[in-house]
Amino acid sequence: PEQLNKIFELCGSPDE
Repeated sequence: PEQLNKIFELCGSPDE
């Protein structure tokens, strides 16, 4: 979802 998209951007999408 868009919410996770923001979190991933902050954390840096996990490679794993």
